[in-house]
Amino acid sequence: MEKHTYIFFHILQPGARTLAMLPTLATSLGMFVKSALLRMQVARARLVEQNTLNQRAIEARLMGELSEEDFKSFKTSTETETKRIQEQITALDSERSTMEELVKQADAGIIDLGES
Repeated sequence: MEKHTYIFFHILQPGARTLAMLPTLATSLGMFVKSALLRMQVARARLVEQNTLNQRAIEARLMGELSEEDFKSFKTSTETETKRIQEQITALDSERSTMEELVKQADAGIIDLGES
């Protein structure tokens, strides 16, 4: 960490505007990461719920408690919702990967701070 701080302040020599933005950027990044993690947890919980509902529907159908028509209707809606949730998880994972890449670039000093 000391090395990165030294590089930032002595080699990159950020201007006052960039230095003033650091607390805001750090707070925003922290909030974004927390939000992304929460959204990922919610999406995964919903996926588990859909899988549980699907399992219960299969059991109900096998026990004769659910008609074929109702089962097909339920199965279609469950598959649609499961696909949508999986797409959300993929998008959230992509966001996470992008953030990790930005952090790596920042650690390497590659990101242009927008000051000349």
